[in-house]
Amino acid sequence: TAVVVGGRRNPWQPLSDTWMFNLSSHEWTRGPDLPEACYRHVTCLLKKNKLLILSGKTQSSDAALLLDIEQNRVESIPSQLPVLIAPAADYNTSTRKGVLIGGGCANESDISDHIYIFTYDNDEDKNLKIVDAWQDPLFCRYGAQARFINDNQIVLAGGTGPFLFNARNMIVVLDIRCLLYTSDA
Repeated sequence: TAVVVGGRRNPWQPLSDTWMFNLSSHEWTRGPDLPEACYRHVTCLLKKNKLLILSGKTQSSDAALLLDIEQNRVESIPSQLPVLIAPAADYNTSTRKGVLIGGGCANESDISDHIYIFTYDNDEDKNLKIVDAWQDPLFCRYGAQARFINDNQIVLAGGTGPFLFNARNMIVVLDIRCLLYTSDA
């Protein structure tokens, strides 16, 4: 199943709907509505049939939502993570650690230069907790992508920021154990 969450029809029409695309039947099914319209957010697979929806541009300060595809519902979950606009994020289901990197700040003029490493407690508490944070100008990106490539390393690629990225820093590998990065070029 592929999932589409929120977004915008145009700059003045944010969306609150979710859609599921069945890869076998090639049919779309409407899912539950978000509590409010949301765009420039990021989603991560938290576990089978559960997606984490983080940050984005909304009217409230809800930083995290949990979309349960099986139960066809969306709920707000407690989170220590900041609300950022167009951050990069990913979640490693085997280590149960996630990352939230960069993204625009609420004032819409600053871009975060942090990586937040977080955990998801469990299905009972449903709480996102920051376990580590790291600051570097390299993380000052808006609209980047992040993906775990093993239990401790992620690839961070693309995005825009206050300085121009080049062949040495457009794509980097970050090791969240020792808080080091290397160029992938």
